Parts: sequence; structure tokens; C-alpha cells
Amino acid sequence: MTRPLCISIAALLTSTAPIFSAPAAAPATPAAAPVAHGDGKAEAGAKDGANAIKTMKFDAGMKVELWANEPMLANPVSFATDERGRWFIAESFRQEGRKVNGMPVAGGVVDNRGHMNWLDADIASRTTDDRLAMMHKFYPDPKKFAENFETFEDRIVVIEDTKGAGRADKSTIFADGFRDALDGTGAGILARGNEVWWTCIPSLWHFTDSNGDSKSDKQEKLLSGFGVKFAFRGHDMHGLRFGPDGKLYFSIGDRGLNVKSKEGKQSEVSDTGAILRCNPDGTDFEVFATGVRNPQELVFDELGNLFTGDNNSDSGDKARFVHLVEGGDCGWRMTFQYLDDRGPWNRELLWDDKEGQKARYIVPPIMNLSNGPSGLTYNPGTGLSKKYAGKFYLSDFRGGAGASVVHEIALEPAGSTFKVKDRRDFVKGVLTTDVEFGTDGALYVLDWVESWSGVDKGRIFKFTAPDADTAKQAEVKKLLAEGMIARSATELENLLANDDQRVRQAAQFQLATKGDADTLTRAAKSGQTTLARIHGVWGLGQFAKQQPHVLATVVALLDDKDAEVRAQAARVLGDRSFKGANDKLVALLKDAHPRARFYAGIALSKTGHKAAADPLFAMLAENEDKDPILRHAGIMGLAGCADAAALAARAKDPSAAVRGAAVVALRRQKSPQVAAFLKDADQSVVLEAARAVHDVPIPEAMPALAALISEKKIANHNILLRIVNAHYRLGQAANAKALTAFAADNSANEVGRKEALIALAAWANPDPKDRLLYLWRPLPQRPNADATAALTPAIAGILSSAPGSVQESAAVATAKLSLRGSGDALLALVANGKAGKAARTESLHALALLKDPNLAKAAKEALTDRDPKLRAEGLKALVASDPVAALTTVSDVLSSNAPVTEKQGAVAALAESKTPEAEKLLAGLMDNLIAGKIAPEVQLDVYDAAKKRPGLSGRVKQWTDALPKDDPLANFRLSIAGGDPDRGKKIFREHATAQCFKCHKCEGGDSLVGPDLSKIGATKDREYILESIIFPNKKISEGFQIVVLELADKTTVVGRLLNETKEQIQVETVDGAGKPQTVNVAVKNVKTRTSAPSPMPEILRDQITRQELRDVVEYLSTRK
Repeated sequence: MTRPLCISIAALLTSTAPIFSAPAAAPATPAAAPVAHGDGKAEAGAKDGANAIKTMKFDAGMKVELWANEPMLANPVSFATDERGRWFIAESFRQEGRKVNGMPVAGGVVDNRGHMNWLDADIASRTTDDRLAMMHKFYPDPKKFAENFETFEDRIVVIEDTKGAGRADKSTIFADGFRDALDGTGAGILARGNEVWWTCIPSLWHFTDSNGDSKSDKQEKLLSGFGVKFAFRGHDMHGLRFGPDGKLYFSIGDRGLNVKSKEGKQSEVSDTGAILRCNPDGTDFEVFATGVRNPQELVFDELGNLFTGDNNSDSGDKARFVHLVEGGDCGWRMTFQYLDDRGPWNRELLWDDKEGQKARYIVPPIMNLSNGPSGLTYNPGTGLSKKYAGKFYLSDFRGGAGASVVHEIALEPAGSTFKVKDRRDFVKGVLTTDVEFGTDGALYVLDWVESWSGVDKGRIFKFTAPDADTAKQAEVKKLLAEGMIARSATELENLLANDDQRVRQAAQFQLATKGDADTLTRAAKSGQTTLARIHGVWGLGQFAKQQPHVLATVVALLDDKDAEVRAQAARVLGDRSFKGANDKLVALLKDAHPRARFYAGIALSKTGHKAAADPLFAMLAENEDKDPILRHAGIMGLAGCADAAALAARAKDPSAAVRGAAVVALRRQKSPQVAAFLKDADQSVVLEAARAVHDVPIPEAMPALAALISEKKIANHNILLRIVNAHYRLGQAANAKALTAFAADNSANEVGRKEALIALAAWANPDPKDRLLYLWRPLPQRPNADATAALTPAIAGILSSAPGSVQESAAVATAKLSLRGSGDALLALVANGKAGKAARTESLHALALLKDPNLAKAAKEALTDRDPKLRAEGLKALVASDPVAALTTVSDVLSSNAPVTEKQGAVAALAESKTPEAEKLLAGLMDNLIAGKIAPEVQLDVYDAAKKRPGLSGRVKQWTDALPKDDPLANFRLSIAGGDPDRGKKIFREHATAQCFKCHKCEGGDSLVGPDLSKIGATKDREYILESIIFPNKKISEGFQIVVLELADKTTVVGRLLNETKEQIQVETVDGAGKPQTVNVAVKNVKTRTSAPSPMPEILRDQITRQELRDVVEYLSTRK
């Protein structure tokens, strides 16, 4: 539920200091008792885990084993294995809503859906100090602060099989006690040798286990300043991987960052998510890519390409499988989440794998894929068996085991990037948070077990292929366990050609660490395989930091016959910003291999070679926007090589692809010369320029963008929205006049005219959040005078002749700007039966707010209209114009057979009346409600109206006290009927906290995490719908409930409930080969029955109002 904002706006506007001054730190609070490993019911956990396997669907012949279960691990977010085969688990006990002793707790890691009162402060936050101060502001009591943010911990545990029995037998706490107010979620983990890296907002941690006892001896914060916002829970730091360059790569969701590197460089990405990298000791920290929402895991393939799965915003958009490239922007901004339509993200389809390619400033996804992407891994070459080689495995966390899957994804080249060749379910039926290959070649799947917040359980399942090359897997396991330190140069060189990516990388890193330039050079020039050569090139790149002379070898490889070697040589030279290769890199822009051209473009972006500009333009012209990744490389190259004047000069280039690329390069330079493209003949180029000026923003070019308002040829809504907002942000009298002239022009675009009037209505006291992007961009306060002076002479004409949507906005502006003298025009609009309903309604509202003399006439006009909704509004207007006389009309409506909408309007009119007579009428209605004499459709209206009257508090209490104690729905039955289905649809699809569309398909969408509700009204009554929302575990829909049936003959049936009668239960279970089969069980033979809980959160009833609940029930009941 949204609550009034309690923040000092003046404090939020401060730009040079933290948003709030933090009070003294709260006294330390004793930590909550941790979940101990070794206690609990391990036998029960093992039984539940074994039963869970019986519900999974997987490949025939695949061997699936329960490798570990609670209490050895609990609430496992992610995991990683070291060379010894130990598994390091990132556990979280800080999740808001996690149940302790059956009761949900604050946890410590919360998100904005349950704290909408601090949304503005969270959006404004730019540092972790800002966020901490905000937390203290809203939790000023030290005790409550500690209870909410410092009680529970996140930690790391190590699980291992010490006996070689094929199952975990030991669990050790590696590091714990992470419960500072800013901590969490600890979501990314990586182990190598005796070192462990862990991402736990606000820090990147490094641990050392010097004696190998699976306990940290030393811990160090390498970098801090991550998570400047709360945003959404789970949008944390994760994805730790070593890249081919020896650097540590990791990700952060849209909680953002503001980090000072060890070298003193400040990096701020505070409004979106990012991909990051640094050396293993934290040095050379940099932002690699941006614009991601929640990239939970990263993975490199054998050629060093980086991938992630990124989540959707639960508004009809789709999750994405993304090829991450240096400097890439995927288009997401954290604030889009709080716009009903998600702003440009949905308006411009930036998330779409096809339409997204049209936006030149972003890197579009490879494919829209999955619902809740989390863990991600790639077959290192010896995993499972040959059938599974070259495949990605993506955990799809959907809140419940039944709908969750591990995807298997195969890619194939598509220019400089990739396309999905094949996608299938590798396993379905496990609530997986992560997936990784073990040193033994098996695929391990991490299981959260149930719920969104954790139930202190956890499992690891092991998948082994029947046709695995066990000899090769055993060899890899041995090589990894022994390590690389003691191996000779010859042996390491040979291992660069090993079939397993992990072995090859370990050998490369060891050669680079030893500084063995000779071996690396030999491998790069004449390695046994292309992969061996590439590892040699990468190793030289690592070593070149200490000995730059080795790059001469790499430069020579730009002429190699092997295209991939050429590409990787360009990559390494770019990573080292090696200017000595500029001429060869320019030549590579014409290479037949698109990947070579791509890496050449990225490399030139760093060397700043001005002579590369024309060849880069030529490459972009040839590409013609067909390959978005190659386009990105060209843009990056131009941004680094060409100055603003050279880029602006391309405004007359015949190629739209070149002009568009020049715009984005200027955008990256934040140059006002981008304005040269605002009058381009191609609307896609104009849109790109408008995005640059408005979205970045580039203030110096804002007047040029605003000036486009006079261009009649512009019909693109997304351009028009930015033009209008440019005027709004400039905020001068001339801008108000320009908006008015545009709004009054009957030949102008309707969407733009409407937006212009909305901007004028909001002229004074502008919201510090940008109107289109919702980003924190405060404007100075200004009076209404300019807007009022501009609109007053034009308002009558707009109200009389504009289209309905424009008239509606004009009526709103009239009221907000207090445009006296417009009463006749507003009255005429109310009386015009052919005008739009919304415009007529807003005209009534305006007359009431203005206290215009025409209000009484307008009310009478409305009361005689055919539309019951307008008649209902007429009742409110009548009460406002003549409160005493209006009561007779209200009373008549309530006692008549008027439509529900009109009766609801009558009650609302009573609620607004301050007269004693109105209270007397309400008292009578409450008496009828208590007596059960009020129609269900109006009960909520009567109750809400009475609650506003102190004099009726006794009757309200009497009604509440009379609710049947044995009916859990009693307090919600007021919402069972009488809602507005249109409002309900909007809530279902767009509500920031309810997020029904995230899991349910209804009138579009493709999510089937929960049942398809498109025709629920045809098969279920309103009580069922209401109960399912309030108590989702009471009746879980058939096909989505996992049941465990223990039978009288001591056998067990586990599976998905398909159908149920009084005599029989039909269950879909899975045989030992992973093949589904249907089993019919007689009810009389069932001894005990248990069910997995619904993934639908029970806290939903606390996050929407009763009115919103009624609207959703109404909407769903109409779906037939």
C-alpha cells in the first residue's frame, strides 16, 4: 500500500551532501541465533529431497542424486566449487519476509515494494551513506533500527564429501556475522586455491584460508560503495567469474554503485545495474557495461564471450539472454519500475529481441528467454557428455518448484554476436537459484526449496550423464585438484590445449603469473589448437602489464590466418590501449570476419587514433545497422577517436546508419553538437538525437530539442514526449507559450497536445523526478504565473474543439492552474453528450475545484445523462454546489434501483459532505450494513465513508466486532463485489507491488509461473478468486500443486496434482528416467498428505488497498 511521503523535499534537493544526516549509530543488538549446521532433522531433509527428485522432469537415463540437504545448507543464494571439489555456499538469512518460527521477519534486506513511503529518498540516493541516512530517517528509534536491519546475518558455508562416498558429509561455516545495516544480499561467490571472493552489498570481499580447514583466516574489503539504493530485493551483487584477461568480473543489479577505486577514481552508476571488473586484489576497478536490471550470474564461453540472463520488470516485458560487450548499455533504468507503463522500456520496446535492435544506443538481447534468470553456467568441455558440449545452463527461478526450470541453450554465430540455435528444459521441477559444473564433470543444481524469502532449507542435486567420458572427467578432476604451481612449462603449454576450459585457464594464469613469455609466445604463434593459441594470446595480455614489449608478438598476430586469433589479438591490444597497433587495427576494420572487426573497433575506442574515424564510418555504412554488436563497436570507436566537430559533420552523410551512429557517439561524449541531427530526414535518427539530449541529459542542446515543437512532420510519440518535456524542464515563459500554442493547434499530434497540457498543469512546484524517466532531476521551484498567462486565452478553444483525450487534459489543467473564467466552456463540455466521458468527468471536477458558479448547472446536466458513471460524478458535484439540497437526490438514488456505479457515487458524495444530515444518512447506512441489508457491491463504499467520520466510529467498531471469528475471509468480504474491471486490469498488469502479471497470463503475456487466468471467471466464483488472493495456500490450482501422498501400503507418491475428486487423486509423477507418468490414487488409501506452498506471496493482502482488491476481483471475475 502506498503511504504519504514523509520526506523533507529540501533535504532531498541537496546535491553536495548526503540526503539525510545520519544520527548516532544504534547500539549493537545481539545477533539472532544462527541456523546451525548439524542440528535439525537431516533425515527429513533427505526424504524431502528424494521426494523432490520424483517430481522433476529430465533426460531419460540421466542419473539424479541428492548430494546435500538441510541442515547442511540453508537459504542458498549461489554456490561455487574450488579445485578440491568443495562447494562454497552463499547463504542469506537477511531476506525480508523470511519466516522464523512461522512468523515473517524484517530480515535486513528489504525493497521498495514494502516501503513506498521512502521511494523518493531511494531514487534520490547516490551513495551508500545516503542510503544509510535514509534508513535512520525512517527508523529513528535505535532499537527498531537494529531489529529491522542488524539482527540477522548472511554468511558463507563450505560443504564437502570427505569420504568420497558421492554425497556431502561435512558442513563448515567459512565466514559469518555479516549483519551491518547496509549488508546483503551476499549473492556471488568464487573460490580458487586458498582464496575466496564474495559479493555482499556494499562490498566486494576477499577471504584467505591459509591452513585449508574451510574457515576464513583473513578477510578484506577490496572495494565498497555498491548498493546505493534498495530498489528490489534480489537485485544485488553477484556473478563472480574470472575472465580470460585474468580479471575478476561481477555484476550488480539496479541498486547501483558509487565506488572509489584503489587508485582514487570515482565510478558512479547510481540509476541502473552494471557489469564490473577489477584485478583479483581489487585494483584497476572499472565499469564494463551498464543498463542491466538484475544480471544474477555471468559466464564466459571458450572464446571469452560474456553472457548473462537479465530479468524483466513484470509488466508484459520479457526477460533476456544477453551478450555483454564492453561499453554496452542494455537500456534499463531503475526508475522505470515505478512508472505504470515502465516508461521508455515498454514504450520503445527496448527489451524486445527484435524491436530493441532499432535503438542504436543500446545493446539488444540475443533472445527473450526465461522468467526469473538466476544461475548461469557453460559446459567447460568435459561436463556431462558430448551431447551436452557447447551448451549454456540457465536457472529460471519462478518462486515455486513446479514452474521453475534449468534451461539448456545452444547458440550459433550471427555476425559478431549470436542467435539461439536451440532451447529446451534440461530439468523442470526444482526451485533453482544456481547451477554449476563440478570438478567431476557432473552438473550440480542448487535448490532454494520454496518461497521467495527462504524457509531455512536448501539442497544440491547432482546430474550425471549415462554416456559420460568418465576417464577424461577423472583426469580433469585430478589436474584441477593437483593445481598448476608445480608443473613445468612444457606441461602447462600442453594443458593450454586441454579439452576442459577450466584446465586451460588455470594453465594460462600460471604461465602469466610466472612471466613465462617464451611459452606463451610459442603457444600464441603455433599452439596445438586454436583454443591453445587464444589462451597464449590472453596470457601475453596478462603478462603485458609488467612487460609491455610482449605485445609486439600480439601485433603480429593481427595478420594471422586464423580469424579468431586475429580477433583475440585485437581484443588484447585494446585491453592494453596499445597505440603501436593503430594502423593494423584500422586495417582490421575491413576484415572478412565480423568478430575481428568488432574487437578492432573496441580497441580503437581506447587508443584514440583520429585517423580511424573515416574507416569506422565506412564499416558502419557497410553494416547498415544489421549487426547491432558490430554497430556498437563502431560507435565506441568513433566516441574514442573522433572529436565532436567531426561527428557533427556527418549530419549530411547519405547513410542513416552512419548518421545514427554519429548521434550515439556524440551522446557518449555528452556533446551539445548532437543537436545538428535533430532535424534529420529520418525519424529514427531524430529519435536517437532526442534521446541523447533529453535522457543523458545534454542541457546545452535542450533548447534545440524544444524548438522542434514547431516541426509538423514529427509524428513519433517518443520524440514528441521528449520535446514537450524539454519545454517543461526549461521552464521559461516562452516555453509555456510554446506548449500552449502546440496544445491549441488542431493539426498537431493528439498525444503531444495531451502531454503539453499535462506539463502545463504541473508547471508549479515541479516533481524532483523527471516526468518521462522518473530519474532524480530536481528543477527549481517556479510559480504558475507563466503557465496561467499562456493558457488562459487558449483554454476555451481547446475545451470546445480538441479531441477527447486533449479535452480531458485541458480540464485537469484548468483546475490545477485555477483558470477562472473558463466555467462556460467546462459547462458546455459537461453538457455535450457526444464528448468523451473522461473529458466530461474532469470538467465536472474542475468546476468543483474552481467553485465555479456553473457547478450546479453542470451537476444537473450530469444527473440526467445516460452514463451511470457520469451521474455518479454529478452527485458529488451536486453535494459540492448545494450540500443540503443534494441530500434528497442522494437519498433517492440510494433507495432506488439505480446501477451500482451510481449508488457508489452517492455514498462517495455523502462521504464528501460535511453536513449533519449527511452523517445521519451514513449512520443509517452503517446500521443497514451491520444488519446485512446493504448490497455487496456497495458495502465497501459505506464502510470506507463511515470510517472517515469520528462520530460513526462506534458503528464501525460494532460491525468489526461482529465479524465471524471462524471466517478468515470475513475482513475482506467487503471487496468481493462492486469493483471496476478496467481499474482492476490496470492493477493486475502495472501495480508496482502486486505484480500479478509477473506470474499469471491474462489477456496477453506468456508467464505461466501460476495458472492462466484468462478464463478464470468461467470456472471459479468470486469467493474463490478473493480467497486465492488473500490466502494463496488455501486452494492451489490443479496443475500447480506438488503433493506428497504416503499410502497405507507404506509407499509414497510424489508429483503434480492434476485432478481430484472425493474418491480419487490424479498425480503426474516422474519415473526414475525422468519421464512423466500419470498415477491415480484412491483417496481411501492415502494415509498422510502434504503439499508444497504456493509461490504466490501471502503478504499481497498487505500491499494493496481493499478498493484495489475489489477491482482485481471484479476484473478476474469478468474473464470468461
